[in-house]
Amino acid sequence: MSLVDPAEAFLREGEDLYQQWHRPEWLPTDPVSLVWELDSADREVGAFLVACLSLGRVNAIIAFAKKLLERLSRPLAGALRSLNPAQTADLTADLTYRFFSSQKLAIWLTATGDVLRRYDTLESALGETSDPWVRLENFARHFHSHGDIGILVPRPRTSSAFKRLNLFFRWMVRHDAIDPGGWSRVKPSELLAPVDTHVLAWARAEGVTTRRQADRKACQEITEFFRRFSPEDPLRWDFALTRKGMSGQTTFWT
Repeated sequence: MSLVDPAEAFLREGEDLYQQWHRPEWLPTDPVSLVWELDSADREVGAFLVACLSLGRVNAIIAFAKKLLERLSRPLAGALRSLNPAQTADLTADLTYRFFSSQKLAIWLTATGDVLRRYDTLESALGETSDPWVRLENFARHFHSHGDIGILVPRPRTSSAFKRLNLFFRWMVRHDAIDPGGWSRVKPSELLAPVDTHVLAWARAEGVTTRRQADRKACQEITEFFRRFSPEDPLRWDFALTRKGMSGQTTFWT
C-alpha cells in the first residue's frame, strides 16, 4: 500500500494520467473499439453483447465478439427480436468462449431478443429507479428467465460488482472520444466503476481500498473516491487507468 495519501497523489498526477491515456489512439486496445465500428443505431445492442463477453485477454475478447457480431444481420436489435430459440441455437452451434458454451450463448441471445421485444430498447428496460445498484439488478434480472446463461450477465442478489454491466453503462452514458454514448436516462454522475484487475491493482496500491476481490464494496469505495474529484463524471479516469495497467506499468504515478 502506498504511504502517500491517495487523494493527494491523485490531485497531483491524475490529470497527467488522463491526458496521456484517455486518447483515441488507445481505442484498438479496448473492446469498445468494436462499438465505434457499428452504425449508431446498432451501438446499444452491440455494446451490450461486447461488454458481456469482456472476460479474458483483450485480443481474444475482440476476436470472438467480432465473430459473433458478424453472424448477426443488421439492424442488430431487429435480428435478435426475430430469432427464435432454435435459430439462436443454430447460430451459436459451433461457438464457445472461455467457459460459455454454445448453449449458454444461445440462451443469452434469446433472452436479449426477448428483452428487446418487450421494451423495444435496452435503455427502456432499465426501469425508473435512480439507485444505481437497484438499476443494475433490475436490468440483469431480465436475462435470467430463459435458462442458464452462467455469468454472461451477473445474477442479482449477489456480491457481484457488475463489472461488465458497469462497463456497458459507461460506454452508453458517457460521450467523448472514448465512450460513444447514446443513452439519456442515466447521468454520468450515477455510474459505478467497472472494476477490472488493473483498476483494483491501482486502488489497492494507492490505498483507495483494501479489498482483495473486485466485489461490490470495492466498486463502491473506488467510485466514491473518484466522485470526490469529479462528482458529475466519476468514471472520467477509468479508461486511462485500465490502459496504463495493461501497458505493464506497475507504478501509476510515474
